[in-house]
Amino acid sequence: MTVVLGEKLKGDKGCPVSGHYENRRRVITIDRNEPPYYQWFVYYHELAHVAMYDAGLDSAFSERMTETLCDIIATARMRERFG
Repeated sequence: MTVVLGEKLKGDKGCPVSGHYENRRRVITIDRNEPPYYQWFVYYHELAHVAMYDAGLDSAFSERMTETLCDIIATARMRERFG
């Protein structure tokens, strides 16, 4: 798994995003212009996508539910890291 910082990231639908995960390359890209604390949140959110894909659950939920679950996991990880 590789994590890189980028700028002006676009999601699958061409909309601006703060981060994304490319499964084929196994790369998490995070917007370098976000504040460091939020970069950590984005990292944990994208890492949750990785875990869901690796567990075979990447298509088990709707897009909205997947994003919600990734946010929940990222929030829990942020609490672990920062209190």
